[in-house]
Parts: sequence; structure tokens; C-alpha cells
Amino acid sequence: MALYQPGAPYKYGRCFCRICGSSLGEILSEEDSFPIAANALDSEISTRNRFHEFVSEKPGWYEICDDAPKSSGHPA
Repeated sequence: MALYQPGAPYKYGRCFCRICGSSLGEILSEEDSFPIAANALDSEISTRNRFHEFVSEKPGWYEICDDAPKSSGHPA
């Protein structure tokens, strides 16, 4: 793992795979849960999207291909 620590005013470091450069998300977080990139996993995952947030900001070329609820911001 490699850590990029940004300069002020930013405070959150970002972790990357030292071999392939894939983002590993916030794996150094002390929270009970935190986001990681799905491509950082080595095995099949059974988890599916529960929702999509900020869909009003997605690029036009990105297609949502499931029936999970969509929200223009954080879901209520």
C-alpha cells in the first residue's frame, strides 16, 4: 500500500495499491465502515447496490444498469 497525504487545506490521505495503482479507498479510517473501490477486492462479491446518489451529477456517458433507487443528492 502507498499513501498520498495531500497538503493543506486537505486533510484526508488516499491509499493506493503500490503494484497496480488502484485506489483502495479510505482503508485507514477509524470509522465502523468506509468506502473502498470494488476493484480492490480479489474475490467475487455478493453485495449489490442499495441506491445511487447524486445521479443528477453523473456524466452523460455513465449508464446506471440496475433497478436500485436513484437520488439527486443523499438519499432520504
